[in-house]
Amino acid sequence: MTNPYDPNSGYIPPTTGAQDPYAAAAYPQPGTYPSADPYQAAQPYGYGAAPQTSMGWGIAACVVGGISTFSCCLGVIALALGVVSLVKGSSVGSAWAMGDFAGAQRNADDARKFGMIGTIVGGVMIVLSIVMWIVYFVFMMNAGTL
Repeated sequence: MTNPYDPNSGYIPPTTGAQDPYAAAAYPQPGTYPSADPYQAAQPYGYGAAPQTSMGWGIAACVVGGISTFSCCLGVIALALGVVSLVKGSSVGSAWAMGDFAGAQRNADDARKFGMIGTIVGGVMIVLSIVMWIVYFVFMMNAGTL
């Protein structure tokens, strides 16, 4: 009986018609690289880079909303709009990677819109709070209580 694992025995394995999974051609040669990135989603012709996420507007709305919350409780509106903007902005990349180009653009537009509105509302709340404090101190000084 011959040993099938002995290279000098002359043993030839029977052919089953299937290709040998351990053939040398199944593996790339050292030093060669694939021509395309297999982890990058295929993009149709005409689509460039993903839209801007407008995370800056969301962060600005959260900061301004947080500052205006200390002076007026309506600053929470700006803070909430900032959080919505951040959530929408963070979903742009995943929608783009899944091939939902219209959804990615819609999320980017919504993130910018909510971020801008939140920043403006927070800024108005800060200005109104400053005006209210000035008016309060002026009336108190005129009343002689300060």
